[in-house]
Amino acid sequence: MKASGLCEPPVHGDGGLAEARVVAAGEPWRSVLLARIATRDVTGMPPVGSLVVHEDAVARVEAWIEELASCP
Repeated sequence: MKASGLCEPPVHGDGGLAEARVVAAGEPWRSVLLARIATRDVTGMPPVGSLVVHEDAVARVEAWIEELASCP
């Protein structure tokens, strides 16, 4: 995961999250990836073609981030 940059600070904005990371191991509230898939505004992901948050996907990504002990 380290080589992917997932554990690094986000390049395209932090979404207003304190000490944001793309994925903050064990801390979903600092994870921009989770914030973007849980949002349906201009910062949301995917940026087009979706008007509804996929709650199951958000829950699964949140659980995955919570289970991460660290970024390798």
